[in-house]
Parts: sequence; structure tokens; C-alpha cells
Amino acid sequence: MIILKAVKELSVLRNILYKDLTQSVTVLGGVLHILHNNPCHLELCVDSWPIFSTVICYRRKQAIINCLPDICTIFTLSPDTLRTMLLETRIVNWKNGLTFRGRGTPYLIPVKKHPLKISSLDVSHAELVDRHLPYGGTQESVSIHHLPNVCVTQDREQPVSWMLSDELCELRMAYTFPEYRRSGHLMALSAALMRKVCAMGLPVYCHVNRENHPSMTAVTSLSGVP
Repeated sequence: MIILKAVKELSVLRNILYKDLTQSVTVLGGVLHILHNNPCHLELCVDSWPIFSTVICYRRKQAIINCLPDICTIFTLSPDTLRTMLLETRIVNWKNGLTFRGRGTPYLIPVKKHPLKISSLDVSHAELVDRHLPYGGTQESVSIHHLPNVCVTQDREQPVSWMLSDELCELRMAYTFPEYRRSGHLMALSAALMRKVCAMGLPVYCHVNRENHPSMTAVTSLSGVP
């Protein structure tokens, strides 16, 4: 197991992972955030270097102690190597709650423009966002403060619809108040957040349950000319 920390090594890894999209996109998102000042306290390791078959991206243990949730995402060309690395207790703490990411096939989204006026959340909105998400907590404060996000505001500049990205660059954590739904807000926010993420040189993707037909329709309808 080799932990990559040098900017030169991370940049080489980034370029290699780009060649294996879409399978590598969650790990690539983590690498890019590490290279962008690492606001979510991520770390990654490979089985060997400079030639490797497996990459694991995970939260630093000291960040987990500070109330950020544990997270782990992987990219591998060798299931046997991956199995060996996952059994390394120094990488994955199997005793505590752990969120694995990267299962299934991510949907890479093309960018489409939308005319609705969009603004951004700030840290004063963290409590509001947390109240209306089923998996809220400290992570929302981190996401709002450091990571790309967008929102639609109404009276008194209060957000009524919003969408955040996470530490692996995935578009997620979206919500619209019931009385403001069916107005195209999330479609507009998706397009705006994609443009913002693209401008930072980050990948644009999300995961959608195949049985969630409304969301699948919404995601596929975002295709168009950037």
C-alpha cells in the first residue's frame, strides 16, 4: 500500500483516471478535490506506483474524529488486489459506520444552459439544508462552505430550492420546498451547478436508481449544447 501525497504523483494519477471514465469518476473526483486544497480531508492509496491496479480514496481518520462521516470509494482493475487492500485496517475501519461509494455506473451529464437566475448557498443556510435532507449533519456545513453549490431564493433571500456537490464531485443533496415544485427549479439548478463544476475542471456526474423513472427522465433531458 502506497499513500500518494505529492502534487506530481496526484497529477499523474488524475491523468490516468481520466482515461478510464466512467468507471473511475468517483475516485477522480476525490483526486481533483485533493488537488484543490482538499477541503474534505481526503486521502488515497494505490497498491503500487507508478504502475497500479487499484486506487482507494477515503477520509483521513482525524477528520472522521471531527464528526465528518467516514467514506470510501474505489477504482480497480484487479478484484484480488482490491480485496487485499480492503482488509488493511489502516485504510478502512470496519468497526464504525462506513459509506461505500462508486457502486454501479455513474451517469456523466452533458451541460445545458437555462435562463433562471441562480445564486449560491452560504454557511448561514447549513441548518436549513440539514433539516430537509435525510442524511444531514456536519457534512452539509462542509459542502456549503467549500464545495460548488447553487440555489433559488425567494422572499428575504431565503433558499427554496438547492443542489450541492460532494467531496467526490457528484451532484447530489438536492431539495425543493413542496410549494415551489413543478416549476423547473431543480432542472435549472442542475444546469447551473454543472457549468460551475465544469469551470473548475471537475467531472460532472450523478447516480440515479434505474427504477426512479422521473429522475432518469430529468437527467437524460439535460443533454444538449453546452
